[in-house]
Amino acid sequence: MSLPIPQSEALPWQSRSWARLARQLQQDRLPAGLLFAGAPGVGKRALALRLVAAMLCTDRTATGDACGQCGPCQQRQAGTHPDLIIGEPEPDKKQLSVDVVREFSRRMFLTSSLPSGRLGLMLQADRMNTHAANALLKTLEEPPPTAHIVLVCDQLAVLPATIRSRCQLIRVGIEQPQAVEAWLKQQQPDLPDSELQWYLQRPMQLAQSDAELSERQQWREGLQAVWHGRAAPVDAAAAIDEARADLWVQFAHQVGAEVLRDCLGQGSGQWALAKNGTRADRAAIRRLLDGVRAALLMARGQANRRLMLEVLMIEWSRAGRLSRESGRA
Repeated sequence: MSLPIPQSEALPWQSRSWARLARQLQQDRLPAGLLFAGAPGVGKRALALRLVAAMLCTDRTATGDACGQCGPCQQRQAGTHPDLIIGEPEPDKKQLSVDVVREFSRRMFLTSSLPSGRLGLMLQADRMNTHAANALLKTLEEPPPTAHIVLVCDQLAVLPATIRSRCQLIRVGIEQPQAVEAWLKQQQPDLPDSELQWYLQRPMQLAQSDAELSERQQWREGLQAVWHGRAAPVDAAAAIDEARADLWVQFAHQVGAEVLRDCLGQGSGQWALAKNGTRADRAAIRRLLDGVRAALLMARGQANRRLMLEVLMIEWSRAGRLSRESGRA
């Protein structure tokens, strides 16, 4: 598979990570396998693509970035670079199949056109099934001379330990929260504070459709309705698309943190009705947050998502009822 790889933006919160990678590249110390892992939206794909572009470039800039002008850069941008092999799940396929990985590995062993060697980029590597992972493992164990393989994944724990152990792990996260906030405000100066808090942990998801923004607003309204006793928990859970359960749980975790700040008298006051939450208030909210954190792990597996959503909504209703009772006390 050959795809255009555009010039990646230099994300300000990744300056330290990029400096380390650029130094390794300059000193020719990059290992054969590199694994970029991090939560969705933190910018791991952008960082990996930035490195891939630099590795292919023949005239890198002072910062170690690709020049964007040399022959290999132009081939990369056009999707015609002969030594760049890209593997990712086929359209409408949930898994990265063994056939895709075998073809990826086969092309990695072809004779390279340039002295820099073959460069493989495997996107969504955590979606490999067992057979696919075993096929890739053989290539990682005995890679072609001068070749490099770059893997990108959301869920590091899903990858077999044998794959992880043969790669240099680059954990991509939010190194500089202040830089993220400044970048977000530059991208969208009118971004509401509630949305800003959401994107601080996943800034690369900022370019979303209006439908997704509307969905999160509906989720917030649903949580508020359950919290204030205006909606039954099971009915509110039924309104959530099970296919979006993992994203809803992430959102619920963010809102739960807002609730706890309100309960401690440090937030906007829209959740906890008492001026300062009681001990029972705080215990209920912490129990709620513990449940949401457990659900963050369950949502990525084979858990009964409908039951999980109902249980969380019931806990949300319970915490809201305790808050209302403490407000009347």
